[in-house]
Amino acid sequence: MDRCRMVGGLALALLLTGALLLTGTVAASAGGAWLHVYVEEEGEPARVRINLPLDLVESLLPHISVDELHEGKLHVGDFDVQEFMSLHDLHDAVRRAADGEYVEVEDGEDRVTISKKGEEIFIHAQERSKRRGEDIVEKVEVRIPLRVAEALFSAGRDELDLLAAVQALQKEGETSSVSVQEGDASVRVWVDDEPSQDK
Repeated sequence: MDRCRMVGGLALALLLTGALLLTGTVAASAGGAWLHVYVEEEGEPARVRINLPLDLVESLLPHISVDELHEGKLHVGDFDVQEFMSLHDLHDAVRRAADGEYVEVEDGEDRVTISKKGEEIFIHAQERSKRRGEDIVEKVEVRIPLRVAEALFSAGRDELDLLAAVQALQKEGETSSVSVQEGDASVRVWVDDEPSQDK
């Protein structure tokens, strides 16, 4: 259960870093938004469940400096949405566009779709592969509000602004989720107003 240990270690490091770096106490309001990360692997007794108030995540992100993550921004290489058009124009165009499936890519048994419904973007991906002679199916499901996506890309060239996205999530409430299924292992990430729960 290496994934569970890895995510659990990351959560512990995140909390310890916050405890060391923050001089004051960070507390979630009773009705505040929470970030949940659940990692499970079928047939394994270990599992990881992380439940953090979004205001704690927002307070810690600027202080984390590891690999490509610094000051709440994640460096992603040569990628710049604003090279093609302003984020405001992109957000406005997508927001005004009709709901529907915008992109569908199929390659053998692999499939990716991107669609919009209301003020949310949905990304669905499925990939099949062989590892050690075993068929593995990986599925990714993402549901994200347009305002959160706009905040994420607001850093400009080569970066994703995670801090701005967390701040946007605080305003959106219970609307964002990501789930990844790879073989028997699953990871779910979502935001809601409950301190702890299965979803």
